[in-house]
Amino acid sequence: LKDYIRYKKEKDGFSKFGGAQFKIFKKIIEIINPKVIVIINAFASDIIKDKLKVDDSKFEEEGFYKISINNKDTPLILSGYMGSGRLDKHSHRTLIWIIKKAYILSKK
Repeated sequence: LKDYIRYKKEKDGFSKFGGAQFKIFKKIIEIINPKVIVIINAFASDIIKDKLKVDDSKFEEEGFYKISINNKDTPLILSGYMGSGRLDKHSHRTLIWIIKKAYILSKK
């Protein structure tokens, strides 16, 4: 997948296919206007953090990033890996806690 998308941070971009996919991703996010976004993939997390204007000014305080979607701050939770589609029970519990916290804070 990485070769197909061919994202190179230092070269500022994607392959033609990767760029088209990222445009679709951004459009879908604007349409669905989520309360919280969770990315569970290290490669995707790096791309999102690099390509979108991610606000990390309150990360230490809140435990998540924020991005502007439709002129509102939306919590963004980046994670690296979910082996076989699962997290261990402790990491799962922590992730659920962070998602709930982000959702609650986004409603204020």
